[in-house]
Amino acid sequence: MYLKLMTLLFNADYAVKRYMEDNLARDGRRKEILDGKLVLRFVRNPGMAGGIMAAEPDKVRNLTTGLTLAALTGYMGLLATEGRHVQKLGTAIFLAGSLGNVCDRWMNGEVTDFFSTNTGVLKKLDGMVFNLADVFILVGTGIAIIAYAAEK
Repeated sequence: MYLKLMTLLFNADYAVKRYMEDNLARDGRRKEILDGKLVLRFVRNPGMAGGIMAAEPDKVRNLTTGLTLAALTGYMGLLATEGRHVQKLGTAIFLAGSLGNVCDRWMNGEVTDFFSTNTGVLKKLDGMVFNLADVFILVGTGIAIIAYAAEK
């Protein structure tokens, strides 16, 4: 079940990225939706979140690939255990996002980002550009951490 979910989310991320690549202007124009709270725009990011290590895309690709493979290896062990369903769920969501971005890095040398928020709630995030995989990474990590903490 968890591997099917991971595959579904990975494919959703891939499809949305390709759709955005084909349909968003590549000249930096923005399209505001939800009363301007969500902004769509096409950005290629060779670095990590916030453009960290953008000047070193090969190192970013290798680092994120290694970390993703390590997480995937650990996840196989987690799947072999009884119970821990919420932790398994969170990790599957995280891995779908991580694999999505790693595949982007291997195929394109960078990640396709396409939305940002403009809510004023978290001002540091407003203007940063994300993709669906990033959301999966954030949500999956949060779920897994909460599940792990609840076990203790």
